[in-house]
Amino acid sequence: MCKFKPFNKYLLVQKFSEEKISDLSPVLIPEDAQLGNQQRYGLVKFICAAKDCERFLVNMNRDLESWETQTGTMDDVFTMSVRKNGSATLVVENSMIEEIKIRDKIFHIVHQNYIVGVMDE
Repeated sequence: MCKFKPFNKYLLVQKFSEEKISDLSPVLIPEDAQLGNQQRYGLVKFICAAKDCERFLVNMNRDLESWETQTGTMDDVFTMSVRKNGSATLVVENSMIEEIKIRDKIFHIVHQNYIVGVMDE
């Protein structure tokens, strides 16, 4: 069960830790500064989707009583993979990942329109 439940076609996701690139530049840059060379798309771990998201995304929610599968589409392959592995990796547009900080907890959400794919583990 999610500790944060998204609504309005949003998904709760977990960002993967970013690899730090050592900078040998003589210019000092603050550690929390965001560099402009970030890639447009990246990977996030799927946590849960709002109930009004596309059916495929809702079907990946762990808290559903029974996972709806066997629709005869490629969605079945990914839903079954999520069920077997316990997680899914989504390809999203990095600039559209929103960060919410509530009571010293940080949550990352993304609207379903900015999910461009799913990776099979």
